[in-house]
Formats: sequence, C-alpha cells, structure tokens
Amino acid sequence: NSNSSGTDSRGIAIDYSERISCEKDPVNNTPASQLACAQRSARVFIANRTPFTLVVGQLGKLSDSGDGTYDADQLNFIGNVSLTAGPSKLYLAPVVRTWPDGKSHYELRLFVVCYDTNSIFIYDLHGLDAPSTATPEKIVYTGPGPFALAFDPFSMQDAATNAEVPVDGRLPGLALKRYRFAYVASFHQSYLQVIDLDGTPNSETFENVVFTLGKPTPPKGQ
Repeated sequence: NSNSSGTDSRGIAIDYSERISCEKDPVNNTPASQLACAQRSARVFIANRTPFTLVVGQLGKLSDSGDGTYDADQLNFIGNVSLTAGPSKLYLAPVVRTWPDGKSHYELRLFVVCYDTNSIFIYDLHGLDAPSTATPEKIVYTGPGPFALAFDPFSMQDAATNAEVPVDGRLPGLALKRYRFAYVASFHQSYLQVIDLDGTPNSETFENVVFTLGKPTPPKGQ
C-alpha cells in the first residue's frame, strides 16, 4: 500500500551494510553489542512500475514494548522516490571516493536501472533515509534498453566498512585500482557499455559511460 496500486515490482535489494559496519567496529566487542548490531534494521529497496517509484522500507525490528523481542521478518515501508519510466533492476555496489586521509575508499550506492528511459539512477544511501527529499547523485544515460548490470569484484564487508580500495597488482606501475567499473548490457543492441566508478579528484569521467565493448547489433529473428 506504499504506492497507488502496489503491483508490477521488478527488482528488490536489501542493504545490511549497517549491521556489518556495526559488528566490525572495535567498540562493539561484547556479545551484547554484537547482538544489538545483528538486530539493526536492514534497508529494503523495491523498483515499482505503478507508478514509477523506488519504494524504501526497513526489514527487522525490535518490539516497541521494550521486552527485547526482535522480529526479523517485519517489513515496514517508509516512503518512495519518483523515477522515470520502466524501473526494472536494483543493485547495491560501491563507488570509489577520495577521503580526507588522501586515500581512495569504497562508498556504497544504490543503482536503479530504468529500462524504458535508457537511464541508470545512482543514489547515495544516506540520502534515502528521507525518501521524500531524496535526489539522485547522478543519472547515467545509456544505449537503448539497459538490462543487466555487473561490477568489478568487491566484498560487501569492504564496501560496508569503507575500506581502502587496493591497487591492481596485475598491472604494476600503472597504479590502477582493483575496483573501478560497472558494465551495462544493452538488451536491444547486444553490446556492453562501461561506467567509470572511480571518483578520484579532478575525474571528469566519474559516473559516466567511458567505453563500449562490442559492436551494437540489433537482435536477430528466429
């Protein structure tokens, strides 16, 4: 009931990064603290087409009675964010940002693929805590019919704890990062586009399409 009809949901993503970062914090080194971390609500995101929105919710909740009862299956919706036509898939993955320590760190983002409008919305997760005022960090425009999205390998633990992004040892001397790109598959033209996710200072290509892989080819009939 968070949308006008609540039908035609095409994707769901569950963000449990706050539980991970809480558990990895050295201050939370007691069994009671670890239990409290495990019982933090996870954020839930759903791509919906009626209307075109990103539905935001929370999964897991401690009882309001104060008796310590925890319901891991309780799902509460807190709002939604307007999108363009055709939201279809959701992905949680990091980008690379330079922190005050001068080093490059992982920062989690939510990627929403909108098939009908050839676009990908990128959201900073902190901005989605208040859905009514959330705005995308970036809208990436792609070729026709963006469908599947993949990323350079990463661990959710590194992304949740904002770990430093290591240098790719396979290419010594170039100082390239091990994590840098997202890959978009075009359903209509059978090729890949590559999005740069390395937001180091003065990067003019950050969160933009920078390469194509393969020649755009219309689907072949039977």
